[in-house]
Amino acid sequence: MKRSTRKDEDILVAGLITGVRIAKTRKGELMAGLTIEDMHGWVEAAVFPDAYKRLSAQVKLEVPVLVRAAVKVEEDAAPKLFINEITPLDEARVKLPRSLRITLPLADASPELVDALHQLFLGSPGDAKVLFDLVRPGEYVVVMEAEGYNVTADRAFRNRVGELCGPNAIKVID
Repeated sequence: MKRSTRKDEDILVAGLITGVRIAKTRKGELMAGLTIEDMHGWVEAAVFPDAYKRLSAQVKLEVPVLVRAAVKVEEDAAPKLFINEITPLDEARVKLPRSLRITLPLADASPELVDALHQLFLGSPGDAKVLFDLVRPGEYVVVMEAEGYNVTADRAFRNRVGELCGPNAIKVID
């Protein structure tokens, strides 16, 4: 957190709420000041009245959370978060890619590699579409959709494709 976020730009921070201070504004509305810690340190955060009305049930001590917040960095002061969303970490869902593109030089497409990819795809059913770029360098590229092979494109799947086809072979499209 070295710079302030722009308007309508948020970051995600995961940590443990270790401090809560509820206060009233001059208008008599409730807001909260939080301390959020992780393995690397802590940061102060504010939940302003409009957000606090929505999020008060999630403002609990010693609960691991994922927060979506704006960042404000002022000279000679620690960064501060302005929280827009709080999700308990056990309810947080990672947004997975919906489409992948795997580049495979035809010279490398051995039967063993094709079988390993087939087994990986069968073991990772999901919603992400997969496109293959079959490349013969200097000659052509054929783009094929792996119909019927939609996968769960989580980090483990993408890492395994990288191990099989090379670290730069897989690209997230969407």
